[in-house]
Amino acid sequence: MGVLVKPDPIFPCPGAKVSGVLKYLGEDSAIWSDVAIVNSAGYAISTQCVCIMYRFAVLQDDPRFLELMLSGTAWFIGYFISALVTFLTVWMFKKVQAPQSTIPTKISEMIKQFPDMEIPKVEGNYFIYMDYDSEYSVYAGALIFIGFIAAEFLSITSVYLILKQLEVKKASFSQATYKLHRQLTIALGVQVNLGNGAGTYTGTTTSWLWYSSNY
Repeated sequence: MGVLVKPDPIFPCPGAKVSGVLKYLGEDSAIWSDVAIVNSAGYAISTQCVCIMYRFAVLQDDPRFLELMLSGTAWFIGYFISALVTFLTVWMFKKVQAPQSTIPTKISEMIKQFPDMEIPKVEGNYFIYMDYDSEYSVYAGALIFIGFIAAEFLSITSVYLILKQLEVKKASFSQATYKLHRQLTIALGVQVNLGNGAGTYTGTTTSWLWYSSNY
């Protein structure tokens, strides 16, 4: 995202200037930047979840687990879900992203609260700016929250089952191999859940900001 979006925060406003390649998309640059940031994080974490599930399938005595992971059906379902999630995020951020024409006014209102704030150059630039007054912001927050919670539940469950399976098959591995498998599984689980924690925080914060803006 450092190349495509290259967001330049306009603190304390809930937004950033799009300085990357996506700025050439014009009015739509902010929406696609939102989508790129959220989806890239989601896909990175989902890929790690798949890695954990693959390790789980390899350790099973029943070969059908591994066959399912490697089957064309699994790949099709995975890509279908990815396409669906992408469609939903594009639709959602079209609702949550403030129109570029309204951003100068929003920044001016923010300046009244923070007179020492550095005023960004608006003309000729495009900004990611979350409209927390929109009812769709709570839906966006919920979508992010639920997605990351689901990934966290799946990863924690898989890691737990893998560790149990490793313990059962401990005699089949050398001490060094067993230790390596165990360490890699724990490290991957921690890595996934750290990312999930950030996503859960983002979703919760988005929903809370909408609530505090409207009630």
